Amino acid sequence: MIILLKMLAVLTLMVFLLKRKTPFGNAMLASTLLLFLITTPETSKLIFSVKQTVIKPETWFMIITLYLVMCLEYLLRTSGILKDFTASARKLFRSDRILLGFMPAFLGFLPSFGGAIFSAPLVKEAAKRYQLSPERLTAINYWFRHVWEFTNPILPAILLASQLTRIPVGTIIGNQFIFSIAAIIIGVFVLLTGKSFRNKDIVNREDTQDKNIHYQEILIRNQNNTNSETPCDTTTSEVQTLPEKTSLSAKMAIRSILLAAGPIFINILLVVVWDMNTALALILVVSCMTMILKLNIHKIKGMLISSFDFPMLWGVITILFFQQMLDTTGTIDQIVLVFESSGIPAVAIISITAFVIGLLVGSPQGFVAVAFPLIIPLAPGNMDVIAMGYIAGLFGTMTSPAHLCQIVTLQYFKADFIKSLLPIIFMEILLTVFALTYIYIL
Repeated sequence: MIILLKMLAVLTLMVFLLKRKTPFGNAMLASTLLLFLITTPETSKLIFSVKQTVIKPETWFMIITLYLVMCLEYLLRTSGILKDFTASARKLFRSDRILLGFMPAFLGFLPSFGGAIFSAPLVKEAAKRYQLSPERLTAINYWFRHVWEFTNPILPAILLASQLTRIPVGTIIGNQFIFSIAAIIIGVFVLLTGKSFRNKDIVNREDTQDKNIHYQEILIRNQNNTNSETPCDTTTSEVQTLPEKTSLSAKMAIRSILLAAGPIFINILLVVVWDMNTALALILVVSCMTMILKLNIHKIKGMLISSFDFPMLWGVITILFFQQMLDTTGTIDQIVLVFESSGIPAVAIISITAFVIGLLVGSPQGFVAVAFPLIIPLAPGNMDVIAMGYIAGLFGTMTSPAHLCQIVTLQYFKADFIKSLLPIIFMEILLTVFALTYIYIL
């Protein structure tokens, strides 16, 4: 029990510092040092943890991957591709609220470190019509990106769960598909409803902006017709050029969708189909985009400089340091032993273990790697236990201050940690209640 109290102290410090607006990386570093001091304060272990964090290939792989993601985001944003893609998708769905959920959910199929940075600019663009707080935008981007965690067959956590439980991936996905549907429905009702989406002043202002753009397009077309022998008034010009405008809009919509979604799909193909290293795949994608957009050396240099977000990268490094310290001090092993010797039911042991580990490491692979090996000796082949373990583990992961997607989203929207986390906790509770009802009552 002592180890649980120590971890509670570490998490309390972490939340306290974040609440006081301490930069995430600094809060994480302070919490890691506290963990070191109250567990095994041996200088050799501190030096070993620092050294392992620095020399591990995984550390540099994650940093490089995240930096390349930010480079691609910079290209898509500054070139206007994201804006055009949002406009095209808006025409398709005819609802900005659908866009707000669709963008992160669509990009959630891409299993990449801190992948929420891909969808954050799209969410911001789609939310311009509404008066949404940074915390609401953070929750929308964060929640909808992870609705496929139960069912995406290319996620490492799903593959690892299948391997550890000796149950086919298809069986696990089929059993858990209902939870992805429930997560989407819960997200829609909690995050995409309310007064912010019914503000008439915002709608009227947006309509006025659309009309102004429309009139500007007419004026431009009239200016292009000034050299013609027969001048035409606004109405005639608009009617005469309507087929051409419609055709052009369709072409531009297709082009913007290809330019925005293309890099994402190509990256998925390179990583999933051809089993390419994620960082290498992103290097190829970013390089191709610079050529497609015909960037010169000056603009490429601007991209490389502007994409370097030190607070975000520092946050990633401190997370990895924290995870390494958990391993070096044997904290996770001690927590598992406490639960195993408690005498409580197998489903509770596995679920609590998954929740705690998910909360500590902020990674689905982490809770699966620690909790799911307990399934074979305690509840072999029990799909209900697997499902509850996954629900509990993701509850911990989604509410963890160490979750990379949460960090990059908070940094992007400049949002308050606690205020952003409250709706996530509420929705996770609803999802857990639904899971318990579905599994043990229905």
